[in-house]
Amino acid sequence: MRLAEGARIPISSALVEKLVGERADDECVTWTEYVTSAIDRAPHGVIIPLGQVCADRSAATHAARAVADHLVSSWRKRWLLGNLTTEIGEDQITEVALGRRTRSLLPHHDGGNSSYLTPSRFDVASWTAEFRRTFSPQASTPRTHKLYQGFLVLQVGEGESVTPYYDLVTILMLAYRHQIGVTSRSVLELQDKCAKDLRHCIALLQSQGGGYLQLSALLGARNPKHILVNLHNIDTPFSDVEVAAFPEIQNSALCPAQALFEEMILETTGFPWQAVRGLTEQCLLAKELDFVIGHNIMLMHGALNGGPSRLLRPVCAVLEDASGPAYEHWLSVNWHTAFRRATSVLGQIQWPSSRI
Repeated sequence: MRLAEGARIPISSALVEKLVGERADDECVTWTEYVTSAIDRAPHGVIIPLGQVCADRSAATHAARAVADHLVSSWRKRWLLGNLTTEIGEDQITEVALGRRTRSLLPHHDGGNSSYLTPSRFDVASWTAEFRRTFSPQASTPRTHKLYQGFLVLQVGEGESVTPYYDLVTILMLAYRHQIGVTSRSVLELQDKCAKDLRHCIALLQSQGGGYLQLSALLGARNPKHILVNLHNIDTPFSDVEVAAFPEIQNSALCPAQALFEEMILETTGFPWQAVRGLTEQCLLAKELDFVIGHNIMLMHGALNGGPSRLLRPVCAVLEDASGPAYEHWLSVNWHTAFRRATSVLGQIQWPSSRI
């Protein structure tokens, strides 16, 4: 497990008082601009340690809302996203499978029925915004487009309280090289392939009655079981419908969902999951009343070894509709930033000749 460096951003009690009391001054503006810029650039989320400056859960809850509102205001100003708002979700318990002591979640977008990485229409004009919300409204989170996902840790619980983040564009570039045979030369090439892969997987999902768009779709998976079988909680048994459609997925592996996920990663990228983790995974270790927030579109995140009494309050920055010039500009700039970051990471790999 690699902990992200510089992810814990200090905050003072005096600054919290200003933010909560809506008495923003130059210090507040400078701090919020620093935090929003860090979240936009980093391959991981950040931690704002409200537990160090708030007396109790109630005070931390008010502070988290105030911090989120100021971050949203900063993003609105920077990206001209006038409709960006703060969304506070219902408290989320950690559902641990029978016989297990902790729970781990595989990489995912929060609100994955309507919040996931797509090309920007500024870069791929043939893409259509209607493919950003294509699935059933039945979901565990509100059906808004979540640009940034976050949560206040109300209780750490018995587990490790670890949130891993995965630099999504780096993984897409691995898949591009494995499937095309050369490294993507530009972010436009990568987005174009992403568009083709998404269209294929969305059509398959729609024909089968909807669902969540998973990492496999973005990576260009073509095996239907990698697209249609839910790969989220590594300990959750496959449904009877999934096993009936793909009997081979129900094997003797201790964690069949994780085994199928790792099979998908190897097939689409040519690398084992542990190698991909080594390249992309950066973890945040959260304490009681920490506010964790990160990019929900350019990154995916998971959850490692959370105990059953871990309790989170979702706090996100959301749009009702992911379309329009401001959103396309935001998305394009974020693609270009992530592409430069991924190019730097992959430039350190000694590629075997068989991958060229």
